[in-house]
Amino acid sequence: MDRKDFFKKGIWKAFKGTLETTESTIEVVKSTFEDTLKKEKKTDDASKKSEITLPKITKSKKKLRNLFTPPGANIDIKIYEKKCVGCGDCISACPYNTIFPVFNEKLNKSIAYIDPNNNPCLLCFDFPCIQSCEHEALNPLKKKLPKFGKAKLTKSSCINFENQNYSCNTCKTVCPVENVIEFDKNHFPKFSKNCTGCGICVSACPPFPKAIHVE
Repeated sequence: MDRKDFFKKGIWKAFKGTLETTESTIEVVKSTFEDTLKKEKKTDDASKKSEITLPKITKSKKKLRNLFTPPGANIDIKIYEKKCVGCGDCISACPYNTIFPVFNEKLNKSIAYIDPNNNPCLLCFDFPCIQSCEHEALNPLKKKLPKFGKAKLTKSSCINFENQNYSCNTCKTVCPVENVIEFDKNHFPKFSKNCTGCGICVSACPPFPKAIHVE
């Protein structure tokens, strides 16, 4: 074998070895990439399945996420939903952005609601939301104040529970209705039947999570 052939065969062997190694590496990379794609697809599918979907208003569920009807709404939710045309006038009239629309698929229209646990009704003196309604979905109140629900206490979240003394009375201070909130011997607030469920005490409650919620 002459020198020229020797180098030719030597170079070919080296190149062949490198080529085989490269092909092997490509196969490994390709296999790893395909496995990664499969794992990502499974993760995406799992994520889609675990996505939180908001509950919808149905016959068996009159309330959506603990929502309440605005001041002046008929106590019968079906009558209120029928009369509310979804015009949004009460939403625009509310100076505190308390009222918002929730789309009802069954009725194919938006219905006005409030969520006092997130944004309280400040019990306006003249209730502009009621005055703005031209479809009798919201009517003048027979009583002085509306009734949404009632405030409830989670004792373990109350500041007075942590300190074991009367160190916080914020809920009573901000309550717009007289004599609704009193404190028991253990320094916990008690809510009378006159509570409107407006949510002002919820909004003002200092701890997180809140010690008060409206039901």
